[in-house]
Amino acid sequence: MDARTTDGFKIYNLGLDNSWLGSNPWLSGFIESDGNFYCEFKLNSEEIATIIKGYMRVSQKQSYKSTTTI
Repeated sequence: MDARTTDGFKIYNLGLDNSWLGSNPWLSGFIESDGNFYCEFKLNSEEIATIIKGYMRVSQKQSYKSTTTI
């Protein structure tokens, strides 16, 4: 297993997780904290949707401020 050291902490490269998402809710928690869904549609003169756009976006800060409370 490969390991990389950053600021004194070892970061291990784990293998691919092929488990079913229904039994492994990490993705939903990740999206809830750092993601959003977007949906847009355009109507023509007959009130029929002609262009439909939808996407999910996940964004994450590169670094977070570390705070410690005593």
